[in-house]
Amino acid sequence: MASDKPEFTPSLHELAGQTGKKLEVQPDGLRHSIGETLANTFLFYFSLFSGVYMKKWFLSSLATVLLAPVAGFAQSDMLMSIKAGMNMANMSMDPAPDPGPTMKIGAIGGLGFTAGISDMFGIRAEMLYSQKGSKLTQELPFIGSVDLETTINYIDIPVTGVLRFPNREHSLIPNIFLGPVFSVKMGDVKVTYDGEDVSDDANDDDINSFDMGLTFGAGLDFGMGKGMVGIDARYTLGLTNIYKDSGNNDAAGTVKHNVISVMLSYSFNLSR
Repeated sequence: MASDKPEFTPSLHELAGQTGKKLEVQPDGLRHSIGETLANTFLFYFSLFSGVYMKKWFLSSLATVLLAPVAGFAQSDMLMSIKAGMNMANMSMDPAPDPGPTMKIGAIGGLGFTAGISDMFGIRAEMLYSQKGSKLTQELPFIGSVDLETTINYIDIPVTGVLRFPNREHSLIPNIFLGPVFSVKMGDVKVTYDGEDVSDDANDDDINSFDMGLTFGAGLDFGMGKGMVGIDARYTLGLTNIYKDSGNNDAAGTVKHNVISVMLSYSFNLSR
């Protein structure tokens, strides 16, 4: 019996182309020790998550540069957070297909370090494993409706300013944050076509290894034991085209990531 699927499975690239808190000042030695610990911790997890050793040097360098502002304020409160949660990921396409792409669920989690500059303001650097992508339903001639789901895994490095609103009457601390996100693609793109894995047909060479975006959101922390439990929700807006600029990709237009993330966290103070 002949298969209901077409001989050629279109990739997303081709479908897009067809459719249009504060403490006393600590000694310098402690500051440098914490800074070194941060860099080493980030490097370990980069290597653990990526499995792509050719990117180890770049990730180490990027983590060192981005953590420099945080390590510089290590004489104040320094919180380390363990985070895990869920992504609701989508892509914006121009020209936009009809119907357009829809959200897919993915995982997000990792580590965060927040340096308190004052009671209300701090700088946070995070390293997060993040699954992005989208779902797309397309009508193909002689085939009908087909569902295409794309998953692209990244290491996200958000560096955000955090504004906190402490209240002495209770332990709840609301916060808002804003800042850039630097992303590194990890591994190959995964594509499923009507539930069947067709990742071998995806052209990874067309996808940029690096991406950049803007993230903003709000969170709520409350004391528990010697640490704090928190929850935050954020929206990350992609600013760059995930496809490489080349004459071969003109028909695909522009594709950017848009992600809503919700994470739970547990934080403890490294400065105590």
